Amino acid sequence: MFSETEYTYIKNLVITHVLKGEYNYYVCYTETDISSSYNADTDDVHCIFTKEKITSSNNTFRIQNGLKVSIDSNQASRNANNGRRFAFTESNGTVSVPIYEFIYSNAEGTKYADLIAQEEINIGNHLDLNEFYMIPMFMALLIMMLFLKWCFPMKGGKNV
Repeated sequence: MFSETEYTYIKNLVITHVLKGEYNYYVCYTETDISSSYNADTDDVHCIFTKEKITSSNNTFRIQNGLKVSIDSNQASRNANNGRRFAFTESNGTVSVPIYEFIYSNAEGTKYADLIAQEEINIGNHLDLNEFYMIPMFMALLIMMLFLKWCFPMKGGKNV
C-alpha cells in the first residue's frame, strides 16, 4: 500500500504532469519486494506518463513513448551511503503489474481509481465554499426586495 508520503507525492506528481497538460495518461503502482532477502535499494513506487492513450487489460498496461518515474522512498539512512530517490527513464511496450500491488490510473479500460478525478471536477467548477454561499444570499436579497416593493408600492407619475 502507498504510504501517506508516497500517496501525496505521486498525487502531486500526477497533478503536475497531467493536469498541466504535459502528459495525458498515467499509471502509478507499488513494487513490493517479496523475496526472502529484503533489499532496501529497490524502488517502491513507479509512475508512467504518456501523451498517447494507455490501454489496460487486467493488470497489463500498453504504453507508448512513456516517461517512467521510479521512486525509492526508503533510501536514506544516517550511517550508510545514500543512493538516489528518483530515476527517470523511458518506457515502451507492456507493463505487467502483479495482482497484489496497488494501482492508480486513468488508462482506457482500467478498473482502478483515478488519483485526479476529484481534482478535475474541482478545477472545472471554479466555485469555492464562500462563492457557493453567496448565491442563496443574493437570491434571498432579491426576494426581500420584491416583497418590500409589493408591501410598500411607490407612488409615481404626475401630480394632478
